[in-house]
Amino acid sequence: MSFNTRNRSCAALLVTVLAATVIALPACGSDDGTKGGDAGGDSTTPVLLEDGEWVLGASLAGIGLVLPFAVHIDSTLAADGSGTIDLFELACIGKDADGQPFQSDVLASATAIAVAADGTFKATLPAFTIAAECSTISNPVAVTDWLIEGTVTAPDSICGTIDTTAPLLSMDFAGTTFKAVPEDDLADPMETACEGGTKVYTPIESCPVLIPGGNKLVSAELDRTFDVYLPSGATPTAGWPVVFLFHGLGNSAEQIVDVTGMDTLVSEGGFILIAPEGANNPDGTQVNPGEWTAQAPAFGLDNRDLVFFDDMVGCAAKQWNIDGNRVYAAGMSAGGLFTTFLGVHRAEVLAATAPFSGGYFHAWPDDAVQHPWMVSWGGPDDKWGGDEGGAAGVNFDTLAAQLLGFLGDDGMFTVSCNHGQKHVWPKELTKPAWDFLSAFKRGENADPWGGKLPDSFPSYCKIAD
Repeated sequence: MSFNTRNRSCAALLVTVLAATVIALPACGSDDGTKGGDAGGDSTTPVLLEDGEWVLGASLAGIGLVLPFAVHIDSTLAADGSGTIDLFELACIGKDADGQPFQSDVLASATAIAVAADGTFKATLPAFTIAAECSTISNPVAVTDWLIEGTVTAPDSICGTIDTTAPLLSMDFAGTTFKAVPEDDLADPMETACEGGTKVYTPIESCPVLIPGGNKLVSAELDRTFDVYLPSGATPTAGWPVVFLFHGLGNSAEQIVDVTGMDTLVSEGGFILIAPEGANNPDGTQVNPGEWTAQAPAFGLDNRDLVFFDDMVGCAAKQWNIDGNRVYAAGMSAGGLFTTFLGVHRAEVLAATAPFSGGYFHAWPDDAVQHPWMVSWGGPDDKWGGDEGGAAGVNFDTLAAQLLGFLGDDGMFTVSCNHGQKHVWPKELTKPAWDFLSAFKRGENADPWGGKLPDSFPSYCKIAD
């Protein structure tokens, strides 16, 4: 049996990067093998998984990005309570170029998946490539075999873990959790595990003494570090502005400061510069394969990096006289993605935002708070990963266009800078970035220059329509 091509309602739910699936049977007895069917039938009749269309939600290990998949299931129950997945077929869910719901043809299928009487099973889904329409990075994504371990918890619920990798993205997603339910039972938000729920973290209560240079604090149960650069001279009456500068994937706070030269403007511009480090495990590996938590649908205190940002702002305010109306964020690549994320989910804190090669992976919120943006990127060749963004990389040119569309639709004052130099932060844009940020206080969104950018901005920077 193939997917019912007339039933594409699940395709309208979410846009996904990857896809995977596995389904199994509950333990019930019968005299012979019994086909799966409606779980709501006669209670004396053995009940299998509901044959038909299912939706599977997976949360990618490390980054928490939630992925939706469409799955077709046929199953059989054996007399001893074990069972077999006779057939499952997998399709990805996304949106086409016009923003319309999209469901791919069958990407992969498997037959004869054995399920034990206790509902446990193991299965392998062969390697496949996810269509660009199903990818938040707007490119096809190749994945290795999906090694699946699952358990049937009810006739309409299966949970477990998936191990896989995305080689061209250099990411290992071992331990990804999933939950599958019949299409009609889909929850909002989509569930990705049967137990555990969402962990919420408590903001820091006692701040360490902060100093120029390297600093440490425990935030959201992780040891975090960040570098601080203080201006010289007397503290302004209103307090010092603060710029947060976020580094890219696999880089460091020291590297992003060196690449941008932002530290050279600290005393001249009169602001505090804070460059955070991504979270690392004790062995030096990254806690988040994407460096910063911008892909996961975690928009509050369930996001460790948002809590870290809140803690840094709070501790800086306790340590120094800062201007709470002039807190800014900037970052490059993965740091640009997180800067964008902050611009959406901490807009009540930030006065202005300047992502370089950034973008936003989620549905744009209807209640986004207006504030100014400077959006910079490197043109059509601004790509990362895979074959320079071809086979499975991130296309930042596409992400920039999407972000500018969101901001324009919401009436946010925006300066766009397409520098055309691929995936870099040109130092020539560092001073304009500070000039842009420093022009605004929290709550302001109007053009402060009367339609003409200051001379410090290169000619490729424009006030967006």
